[in-house]
Amino acid sequence: MLHRVINMISARTWDPNWYRYPSFVMYLIIIGAYIFSTISMLIGCHTFADIMANSFVPSGYYDIIEPSSIIIVGRMVVLLFSIGIVILVAVIAKRLSGHPAGMMASLFAATVPALVIRSSIVIVDTPATFFTTACLYFSLRMHEDNRRSPYAIIAGIMAGFAFSSKYPAGSVYVVVVTTILIRNWSLLEKGHALLSSVIGLVLGALIAMPTLLSRFNTVLMDIRLQASVYRHSSTLLSYWDQALSKAELGPVFLIFALIGIGILFTRRLTRTVAISWIAFAVVLIGWLTRSRYQHFRNLLPLVPIGCITIGIFWGKLFEFSRRLRPVTVVVAIGVVVAMTMGPAYSYIQRQLRLEDTRVQSVKWMAENVSREDRVLIIEEQTFLPSHLQQLKCHINIIPLWKTREFLKQNQDIGYVVTGEFDVPPVDNSGKSVNLDAWSEYLEELDIQIKFGTRHTPSLLITWRSNDQLIKIFKVPQR
Repeated sequence: MLHRVINMISARTWDPNWYRYPSFVMYLIIIGAYIFSTISMLIGCHTFADIMANSFVPSGYYDIIEPSSIIIVGRMVVLLFSIGIVILVAVIAKRLSGHPAGMMASLFAATVPALVIRSSIVIVDTPATFFTTACLYFSLRMHEDNRRSPYAIIAGIMAGFAFSSKYPAGSVYVVVVTTILIRNWSLLEKGHALLSSVIGLVLGALIAMPTLLSRFNTVLMDIRLQASVYRHSSTLLSYWDQALSKAELGPVFLIFALIGIGILFTRRLTRTVAISWIAFAVVLIGWLTRSRYQHFRNLLPLVPIGCITIGIFWGKLFEFSRRLRPVTVVVAIGVVVAMTMGPAYSYIQRQLRLEDTRVQSVKWMAENVSREDRVLIIEEQTFLPSHLQQLKCHINIIPLWKTREFLKQNQDIGYVVTGEFDVPPVDNSGKSVNLDAWSEYLEELDIQIKFGTRHTPSLLITWRSNDQLIKIFKVPQR
């Protein structure tokens, strides 16, 4: 996404000319860049001043982003949305079940790994989740206050913003429609509220992404193209497996969230809220599970709902605990703290120990490869130039499809750095590389060390995992 932002800034345009992901978050980062750049120039600080002052040529590598200060801006924008999610979760839970529920819901929203790990990285899912949660809030206000038109319009706008942040997130509009249909209003009142919400939905989507109107056919074509990519892709774990993982939610979180939903059903005033939220979850999950590409971030808009319902559960538990001994209350609070902070603490510890496998590989080569050696690095591994500058040996970076010819002409290569690829890379004519022949060549070499576990994407413009599998081979002297 940041590559598109940089291109838009350099070209002085608001049209990314790429719509596989919506444009709203890109616009917000550009606005943030303008603000930070202006402030930097006013106070004489050059940290962000170069964002708007220079034009940058794309490197061709997904992992290289210049100016690097745009990364900080993007992360700060996403962080603000993350804080907003915690606030909205607290407000919704408080309105539904009082102060204790609001406090506990915010605690869970601030510590659950699924939200924490996406709170300060440049990603569209966190802003989209903020807008879906805002839609839940205004739908609740519409349900509570009977002020149908104002809150129906605002809830619709939030759904439009969610759609323009990430397309599937627009399904939160189901909450607005369900709330209106279930309410005990006359047909005329329901029709008026539905019309208001539709106006808000269209208005929000067009404000956040004007190209929906000006380049509708192109946007639709890109959406279909991205959907096709997902249909032909897959993930190792299903949504359910990832939800059960402590790296995302964990089984305890899911159990308490379901109990909280059950509590909402026990009261007539909150039953409509529970039904509308369940309808949203059914639509979103039903749509996303049609594809084998099941990355948990796609379900992120449902996580605040879980935090709210867990907050409601613990809020009710605290009300009941007033009749219990203080020791029991302390134990209950300890369980909450352990349950909420445990997964987050484990995640933080893992992140502090985390080191990109490319960095590990460079460190190993710096210690084990001599100055006289020549090293062949497969370009698809996308080692950053700043990392490779630390090495004293001779480096040759060659795309996989050129290696056969290169090795014939260069018999003095001492080491080969490669990995395993998701699909065979292609040459300039579009012909796929014979990975079997490459594997046979590697079998003749002596493997020295390997780092990571994940396959490497064959396209240079695709994101690479920091756990990318990298193998370092030594070429036997003949």
